[in-house]
Amino acid sequence: MKREKRPWMLLYLLVGVLVLSTGLNFYFLLQLDNRVWDQEMKAELQDRATDAQSVTFRLPAAPLALPDTAAAPPP
Repeated sequence: MKREKRPWMLLYLLVGVLVLSTGLNFYFLLQLDNRVWDQEMKAELQDRATDAQSVTFRLPAAPLALPDTAAAPPP
């Protein structure tokens, strides 16, 4: 009776290893895709940060003072 179950047990073990291997491959591929996406997002954010740092904000120059019309001599 033991010898009759041995081929079935080996078959179950092989199928189990195949399913486990496939599951782990999909899991690690998904992790790799997420890591690549994270690296792309970080690079884009760093580019935006360096662009924002290179821009200098300047206040507009004070408007030129116009002569006071009451103090101006009539023509």
